[in-house]
Amino acid sequence: MSASFHANNVRFTIESPYYTSVSSGEKIDELWLVLHGYGQLAEFFLQKFEPLYQPNRVFVAPQGIHRFYKEGFKGRVVANWMTKVHRDEDIQHCNQYLNAVLKDVLAQHPHVNSVNALGFSQGAATLSRWIAQNDRILDKAVFWGGAMAYDLEVRPFLDRTSNTQITFAIGEKDPLLTPERLLEHKDFLHRKGISNIQEMSYPGSHEIDIALMARLME
Repeated sequence: MSASFHANNVRFTIESPYYTSVSSGEKIDELWLVLHGYGQLAEFFLQKFEPLYQPNRVFVAPQGIHRFYKEGFKGRVVANWMTKVHRDEDIQHCNQYLNAVLKDVLAQHPHVNSVNALGFSQGAATLSRWIAQNDRILDKAVFWGGAMAYDLEVRPFLDRTSNTQITFAIGEKDPLLTPERLLEHKDFLHRKGISNIQEMSYPGSHEIDIALMARLME
């Protein structure tokens, strides 16, 4: 049966928030872009990094472009980066949003010379796609409790990460990124030619471990 409708797209301009850590430093030279996971909000995700705030360092937490009620039709509101509906458009919108966030932050902090990024859970796949299309070379890229996108544009990603320290942060009790899933993903990356990855583990579950994060930032 043929469809009884036509799908159409329209372009329009929107505004979307992002959150930054507060610093007393006049000259910020280190930037960390931190992408939250499914069902979180950027402002609360940012708070997890508060023990690592420094006068010369700024943390920037963009927020997933889709917001929804976590349970039912009221109560706590959370966000995610994309769904399977209009997937390609969502990927493009996420990339455009993150590009705009980085441009805005760098305009505010012109002395930044170290740009780094972390993607947690669902944010890890979003981070990998963003890296593949952004011209800014990262010093460090951390994939925490999540995998790179299975549809990642590998050649651009490799070109942009040849001098980037890439780390997988793995919780020893993480119920989502299990040893079996990790092994499967590492096999996928090996077949794609992505091999410049270090692995670091922590004793916890699906969460940010500050002690490990501090080591990654050294």
